[in-house]
Amino acid sequence: RLGNTTAEGAPTGGRPFVIEADEYDTAFFDKRSKFVHYRPRTAVLNNLEFDHADIFADLAAIETQFHHLIRTTVDGLRRKVGPDHRILAVFEPRSNTMKLGTMKALLPWSLEDADLSFCHSGGLGWDANEALLPMGDQAVVADNIDTLVAKVVKAAKPGDQILCMSNGGFGGIHDKLLKALA
Repeated sequence: RLGNTTAEGAPTGGRPFVIEADEYDTAFFDKRSKFVHYRPRTAVLNNLEFDHADIFADLAAIETQFHHLIRTTVDGLRRKVGPDHRILAVFEPRSNTMKLGTMKALLPWSLEDADLSFCHSGGLGWDANEALLPMGDQAVVADNIDTLVAKVVKAAKPGDQILCMSNGGFGGIHDKLLKALA
């Protein structure tokens, strides 16, 4: 947002604006992707493919940069709310890449700043329980939205921050959670 900010850097007004920030390096002296320097309120990832062969060895190197940006997000919320509020990360691995399980081994790492994580496992070609096993009791898996909502509501406490992540409508979970938590 453009406009004034508080002493902590939070926006106090102004109109939102959109910028394009790709994974290309920041500068000659800073080889990190440009987008790691931004703190977006909303991020839209259109696609991920091997690009910029002049600075990235392979697709895995680009994926690492996107993990820094996404890190699921959860890290940014943790810094905003501090250690005194729990974060309940509710996510749907819905993209084709996630449905195939390409990134499943990285899920526990990307969710490490959440206190509890709730995964919608419907439609996956892999076992979400097995992939999230390193998280122990901090991971909850359900194969349908209503069961997932019930589990989130059962675990939620006043003051918790609930973060929903998906690249789609997530079965209307936002409204279902709001109604169930009211």
